[in-house]
Amino acid sequence: MATFKEIRGRTIKKYTTDPSTPLEGEMWYNNTTGTLKGVVLSTAAWASGGSLNNATRGSNSSFGSTPAGAHVGGTTPTGPITANTELYDGTTWTANPNACPFSVGYGTGGGPQTAGIICSGQNPPGSGTATAKFDGSAWTSAPSRSTATQSAMGIGTQTSFIQVGGEFPPSWTALTAVETFNGASWSTEANSYPAGLAKGFAGGTAAAAVIAGGTPNPTGASNTWDGSAWTAAPVLSVGARYYGAYAGTSTDAFAIGGYNTPSGGYTDVDVFDGTTWAATASTATGTSAGSAAGQTGGVGGVIKLGGQYGTDTTCEEFSGAVAVTKTITTS
Repeated sequence: MATFKEIRGRTIKKYTTDPSTPLEGEMWYNNTTGTLKGVVLSTAAWASGGSLNNATRGSNSSFGSTPAGAHVGGTTPTGPITANTELYDGTTWTANPNACPFSVGYGTGGGPQTAGIICSGQNPPGSGTATAKFDGSAWTSAPSRSTATQSAMGIGTQTSFIQVGGEFPPSWTALTAVETFNGASWSTEANSYPAGLAKGFAGGTAAAAVIAGGTPNPTGASNTWDGSAWTAAPVLSVGARYYGAYAGTSTDAFAIGGYNTPSGGYTDVDVFDGTTWAATASTATGTSAGSAAGQTGGVGGVIKLGGQYGTDTTCEEFSGAVAVTKTITTS
């Protein structure tokens, strides 16, 4: 029978205290406790978070993460679009007394809870070009965008935000326009998106981003942005999707759910690592027309909010796989 040394090429080290930063797959013997230990990865998973106070059946926007998220606007069950703002502390959503300066429907958002940015969408009541900043308590108006859009893909921070495509009445033609925001002004990028796109997924900032999925003619195609140009990337592993939720960075981007005819939404989640898309843990509820925010795993993790078909007050939190020290026993 092969020994551990023959398989791994090394002996098991002995310590009086556990290593402070052990590596995945590392094993050691703790002389003090008389136990054999090793490092394994926990399983990525979604868990229920606090319920929203204002039911939103889609077109809502969000930014921040858990335990410090923000939820803005959206379509109410009876139809009107609101400017409601709610803040999350990791347990409870609380209405913020200062509403967004404009109603937010089919808009975009990004940044942390204390330095967020929101872009308007549907018209009426939104202008399709309005922008506002949030400091964790109060809203201030920011410069307007050049291209009126709704259902665009937008992500980033107050000082590095990118918004791509979208559509707008009366033509409802999917747009290719790309605009970036540096904290003071918007710029229309010379290199537009390779195809007209709306209701897709996004991750990143104005310096590095990924865009995927969307309509018209639902697609699973994706493209990466390096701050000046677009490059074709692999397709979504789950296939053509649109009208889901998204969050993350250009190397850890989440495409959550998406539309599923005739009702509900997909529960599967695709993650882009900068090279390929691959499935991770599924959500408990289908996602259609909801929103998401955050980065990944643990504190600062991704949250998904609201949506259609019975999920209009739901909040789910993602915990990524992390290295965990385990005591090895014979049971």
